[in-house]
Amino acid sequence: MHAAPMVEDAFHETRQPASPLVVLALNDGARCAALEQALTADGYEVVTMRDGAALLQYLYNSVTHEARPDLVVCDAELDGVDGAQVCLISRSQDALLPFIVIARNGPAGAFDSLELFDEACVLSADVDLEELKAAVRRLL
Repeated sequence: MHAAPMVEDAFHETRQPASPLVVLALNDGARCAALEQALTADGYEVVTMRDGAALLQYLYNSVTHEARPDLVVCDAELDGVDGAQVCLISRSQDALLPFIVIARNGPAGAFDSLELFDEACVLSADVDLEELKAAVRRLL
């Protein structure tokens, strides 16, 4: 969590936000907008990504040029690169970055839960906004 005010690094490449930074990558635009609005109202900084490739690129760049997120919320199934795979790749590089992964519908959701058991908080595809916000608060 970032409790300190915004600080620039020595090379002026990154600025860490004063509030916790949450990165969202959700297929459902309405769910993403509602969660972004709710988290912003609760005082979080929020960055949204359009697909798995953009999410992976952002997380890769957060090492040197982007603000490091405090939490990532993504769908297991994203265009470009699956959110589940982004989680596994990212966690292999940064085991401290927490993820909330929203599982796929149907039997694939059970596989997501097994595959990501040690790596992420996996929520069912039909999770409601209040449950999602509670998971964010719990992990931050």
